[in-house]
Amino acid sequence: MDHTCPACGSWMETTIRTSPRGARVATYSCNECGLYYSADG
Repeated sequence: MDHTCPACGSWMETTIRTSPRGARVATYSCNECGLYYSADG
């Protein structure tokens, strides 16, 4: 489940955690330009 960074095109690191309500939240972070965002689902 890899994504490329929309800002610089590098691969983003994906971290998936489970919220207290049981929802899975994925956080994508780019080591190249520092962009990060979260998506639940």
